[in-house]
Amino acid sequence: MGRDRFAEAWANHVRAELGAWDGDRERASEYARRALREHLRLGSAVGAACAAELLAQMRALEGRSRSAAHLLGAVDLLRTSVFDSSYRPPEYCVVTRTRGEEALGALLVDPELRSAYEEGARRGLFTLASEA
Repeated sequence: MGRDRFAEAWANHVRAELGAWDGDRERASEYARRALREHLRLGSAVGAACAAELLAQMRALEGRSRSAAHLLGAVDLLRTSVFDSSYRPPEYCVVTRTRGEEALGALLVDPELRSAYEEGARRGLFTLASEA
């Protein structure tokens, strides 16, 4: 059972990536949300981070910058609480994160987005995933 759920979580992530590549943001967002929730349920920090960053990218491209900043803040909190400071995400996560930050724009420069980023870190990924 757990193995099937793990595979399904990553399959949802792949479906989200395919939707993003096809330009179908709505489909990509839905699958990224599913992947995020399932990875959190399974306790997969790497999977949750990847799914949340992809969802943040979709939100930014949809013009939902505050929501994207919330997710990125929560992901960064997750990473720092689960991994030590020397941790570097796998290449497939870095690519997604970079695309999300590019879509979001100057996250750390814009005071409103910086505030949303910090709020996301305070609220956490579990809370944000339940609201998504």
